[in-house]
Amino acid sequence: MSKTLDFSALMNLEVAVPDKPIVKRASSKVDIQGDFRITKSGHIYYSEPFKFMIGESKTVTLEDGTTKQEQVFRYLDVIDGTKVKWAGDKQANFMFIAIQPIGTAKASIQGGEGKVAFIDKWFKQIANFCYAVNWEVEPFIDFTLLTDKAIDFKIFSVPRTNKKGEPDYVRRENIKMYPCVPTSMIPQEPVAVQQELPFSEPVETVNESIVIE
Repeated sequence: MSKTLDFSALMNLEVAVPDKPIVKRASSKVDIQGDFRITKSGHIYYSEPFKFMIGESKTVTLEDGTTKQEQVFRYLDVIDGTKVKWAGDKQANFMFIAIQPIGTAKASIQGGEGKVAFIDKWFKQIANFCYAVNWEVEPFIDFTLLTDKAIDFKIFSVPRTNKKGEPDYVRRENIKMYPCVPTSMIPQEPVAVQQELPFSEPVETVNESIVIE
C-alpha cells in the first residue's frame, strides 16, 4: 500500500510509519492484528475482541427439546466516506463501519464470518480507493475500527450502489460510524528502549518516528 492517508478530517490525526511492518501469517484465521481480516478471496474473519464487541447470545432449541446458547453477530454497514456529503464541503477519504442490530435491512455484512458477496463486489473496491490496497499482492488485510474517532448521527443516509450500479441510499437512525483503516496504517506509539552502556547506568532512548503530514 503506497497511498498516504490524510487524517485531518479525523481531528488532525498524525500518521507515523511503523518501525516494523505487520507480519503476514499463513493462516487466514489466526493472529488477526486488529478487529477483522479481509482475505483476497472475499472472506471475513473476526478477532476475539471484535467478536465480543458485536456478538450476542441466542437461545437455540435442539431437536430433543433442550436448548443451548449460540453466539451470533450484529450486522455491519460499510460506508464509503468519499460518497458522503459532509458539512462545509469537507472531504474524508476513509471507509467507515456502523454496527447495526441483527435483522437490519440492506446491511452490507449480515451475520458471521466466511465468504461474503459484498466484500468481493464493494468492500475491496472501497478499500483500494481509500487506502490504495493492492489485492493482487496482499493475501489478506487486517482492519481496525478507530473507536475514539466515532461520529454519531441521529439520521444518516448510507450511500450504496444498487444492482444496476446506480447510486442509492439507505436511511439509518441513531447511527455511530467508526473510521475503519488497515491496521498497518495506524500510527505506532514510540517505544522506550532500555540500553545498557559500558560502565554507566542504563540510559532511556526513544525511537524516532517519521510523521506523514
